[in-house]
Amino acid sequence: MVNDLRLKVPYLFTGLFAYLFIGLFIPLVRAETMFNKDYIIQTERIDTVAELAPNTNNNIQSDDKFNSEGNFKVKTGFEDRPSSPPFSVSLSSDFIDFGLLTPTNPISRTLTLSVNSFSVPGYSIVASENHPLETGFPQKIIADTTCDRGECNEEQSGEWTSPLTFGFGYRCDNIMETACDNSFSKSSTYKHFSNADRKEPFQVIVRGRSKDASVRLSYKVNISTSQPEGVYSNTITYIAIPNF
Repeated sequence: MVNDLRLKVPYLFTGLFAYLFIGLFIPLVRAETMFNKDYIIQTERIDTVAELAPNTNNNIQSDDKFNSEGNFKVKTGFEDRPSSPPFSVSLSSDFIDFGLLTPTNPISRTLTLSVNSFSVPGYSIVASENHPLETGFPQKIIADTTCDRGECNEEQSGEWTSPLTFGFGYRCDNIMETACDNSFSKSSTYKHFSNADRKEPFQVIVRGRSKDASVRLSYKVNISTSQPEGVYSNTITYIAIPNF
């Protein structure tokens, strides 16, 4: 999910695009053989499709239920997890328009991020910007905010209330369920996104368990009187990672 942001200074126009990806990270799989006098299981031969395995001295069925005989069990699928809609994440908009900006007049825009996660035990949503808000050539930027005391960054939040604190940042507020980071418990705290240009890693924005959830993401930008005129933009990428 990506947000794209554009601005024009001194009549600063800002638009933000958001991309969403659902990431499935598959670990390295190694096949092993387990055996005793009663049975042999070769893991590469077990199929998770609901079919009967060859019937010898022991029966192994691969389906939603388990069959047991002797001293072993084989079971597939998620136990006690009813059928439910697939894991999905959506943004209310993939473009944020800040309109015309004026110096020392902070502007905020919001969007809603919604999660359907009943089909997975949990999830995380990480985010990163491709670069700070910037123009084309000659390049000019609006730096990421460091908040009022210069203490906030991509990992740590800070208070941002002063009209003389400049830059671009965001915050997260829970709408349904608790999914935002606890560092946003105060309504005046913000962070800035990690910067892919600086090879900073994605940071977790939202985390939850197997419940539907929605959060409000608020983007804030403020410029000084010395900000060069231009159209500024960047892209915020969100990646949803289900837990299994």
